[in-house]
Amino acid sequence: MLTQGQGLFYSSMLVIFLLGMVAQWYYRTYFEFLMLVHTVEILFMGVIGWYRLGPVIWLPLLGLWLLGAVAICVMHQFAK
Repeated sequence: MLTQGQGLFYSSMLVIFLLGMVAQWYYRTYFEFLMLVHTVEILFMGVIGWYRLGPVIWLPLLGLWLLGAVAICVMHQFAK
């Protein structure tokens, strides 16, 4: 069961991720740049989450990174 702090953290992490995907849509032709920015974004959330929740944060972040990487690849295909 998630505590209130964990629920707030995961929901804010998801909102930041979705806003990042919307912003990355405008720059979808720059594939390598988007992958770098997305990776740095996830690592930043990992550092922040580590101090709050510990190692339990890595599996959701891995899922977000994989989801974002697939979305960036699909967006890059539409840019061509």
